[in-house]
Amino acid sequence: YSKDAPPKDYSLESSKSARTFSAFTSISVLASVLGNGILPEIQ
Repeated sequence: YSKDAPPKDYSLESSKSARTFSAFTSISVLASVLGNGILPEIQ
């Protein structure tokens, strides 16, 4: 805990393109994490 820490901003992006890219990023992360277990079964 530093008293010189900058203020935190956890707000979401407001532009539509940034929100779209964030949605695709979230979907790709979930697909790679959850789909990783089926790869050894296919091979």
